[in-house]
Amino acid sequence: MRDSTISARDIGWAILRVAVGAMFITHGYGKIFGETADGTSRMVTFASSVASMGFPSPELFAWVAALSELIGGSLIVIGLFTRFASLFAASTMLVAAYSHLDEGYKGMELPMLFGVVFVVLLVAGSGRFSFDAVRQAKKEKAALSIFR
Repeated sequence: MRDSTISARDIGWAILRVAVGAMFITHGYGKIFGETADGTSRMVTFASSVASMGFPSPELFAWVAALSELIGGSLIVIGLFTRFASLFAASTMLVAAYSHLDEGYKGMELPMLFGVVFVVLLVAGSGRFSFDAVRQAKKEKAALSIFR
C-alpha cells in the first residue's frame, strides 16, 4: 500500500505535469482553431510547413501532430494514459526540433525542452495526483481482494 503522506515531490510532479500539459494544449488549440492575420486557417499553413519537410500525406501528419498537442496535452494535464500521450508528444517534439534545425539552438530549444519533459513522463509516469494513479490503486485493490 502507498504511504498516505503527501510529499513535496508529489506536489511538484503534479505542478510540472499540469503546467507542461496546459502549455502543450495551447499549441495544438492554436493550430486547429487559429487563423492567421489574413484569415487563413492556421491548420492550412501548418500542413504546408509539414509538406515542405517532405512528409507524405502532410494534412494527415499535421492533424496527428496538432491532435497530439491538444488531446495529448489534455491527457497529460489530468494524468490519464500519461505514458501513451507522452510517447506521441515526445515524437511530435522530435519532429518539431528537427524542423527547426536550420535555426540552430534557438529554434530547437522549446521543442527539445518539451520533448525532455515528455520523455521523463514516459519513463516515470504521471505521479501520485493523477487518474493513472487512481486506476493503478483500483487494480491493486482488486488484485488484493482475490487473495482474501
